This record gives sequence, structure tokens and C-alpha cells, in this order.
Amino acid sequence: MQQAVLAELAQLKISLDTQITATNKLPDNLTLLAKHKSADLTQLLKHMLVTSDNLYAQTITRTIGYYYNQVGSIVSGKNAIIKILKTKLNLDTDSIQLEDGAGMSENNLLSANFIVSLLQKISQNKNFELLKCLLPIYGETGTLKNRSSKLLKGKVFAKIGTETTVVALSGYLYANNKQYIFSILVNNLKNSQKSSALALEKDLLESIC
Repeated sequence: MQQAVLAELAQLKISLDTQITATNKLPDNLTLLAKHKSADLTQLLKHMLVTSDNLYAQTITRTIGYYYNQVGSIVSGKNAIIKILKTKLNLDTDSIQLEDGAGMSENNLLSANFIVSLLQKISQNKNFELLKCLLPIYGETGTLKNRSSKLLKGKVFAKIGTETTVVALSGYLYANNKQYIFSILVNNLKNSQKSSALALEKDLLESIC
């Protein structure tokens, strides 16, 4: 960290006549030069979910860790998330494993059954309509904008989970005047099989409409 700061200062042609030291306590004689406030949490979550922004996901995980455990790390964040799932939502977390905050690691383990249980809990929240609208909409917004289906367009609010060997989609489908909660996870795919997995995903959802 110190080397990175020094490198940035050198580029700006700023020299120091003393060493950089780290402290948890700020001196009393500091003068505030600038203050930056981020967008509110709703906007941050919408950006994260609609664009599938891993940096936002990791940063929010660290922030959760700091809020609950006073340590802003991924480990602290994922431990806090698991505790929330278990104590606040009464979900069985024994079968899940979180390695990071963005779902990038192959060591993350979540079953379709667990995801559906989580989505059911979310659907019971008093702010569900707001939360639902943070998700990409099939054929309309974000990572689902380019999905093509006359039956599904505008009716599916969901999050993709596409990695090298995985195709996944979990969320809510509205059809027949009903809400359907679903989670489709296809693992261990070869590149040549991905298009078939996406077609299957689409066929399964269209069969409900």
C-alpha cells in the first residue's frame, strides 16, 4: 500500500521528507478539504445486479463485514452474510459455502433449493416490490436485455450466474396471474454446451407460461 501511494505521488511530482505511517486515530488539527458521498444503497444494488458488477459485489460484502464485525474484509463480510441468512431469515446455511462476495470462485456452493428458499423469504419482505425491480428484466434490462422470448419478455425478474463452466438463472416469473420462484443451475459445461443449456433454461421457463 505504501509503495502504491508513493508511486502515485511521484507521478504527480510530489515528494515527501518523511515516511508514511498508518494510524487508526486522526490528528485533531486536520482540515477537511473535500467530501464525497456515494449513491444510496438502492442505486448501488441496482447497478450491481443489473450489470453483474463483481467489484460492487465485493465492495458491498466488505462493507457488510465492517458494519457487523468492524473488519472490512471478504471473510468478515461472508461470515456476516451467513449469520444474517441463518438468524434473520431462518435459513439452513449448513449446506452452503461462500468463498467471496461475487460468486466468482468455483468453491462457492449454493443449491437451487437454497436459492429458492432465499427468494421466497425476499418475496415476503414488505419492500419486495422495490427489491424485485433491482433485478434485470428478461428482454428489457441489464444482463437479460438481449434474451429473446415473446413469452418471457417483461415477465422474468432474475439474476444470471454465467461462468466458464456454469449457466444459471434465478428469480421470479410472472405468468397466469401467479408468481413463480425458480432457480436453474447447470454445472460442468463445456463451451460447446452453453448454448444448449441457455436454450433449455428458456424452454423450462416458457413451459410455465
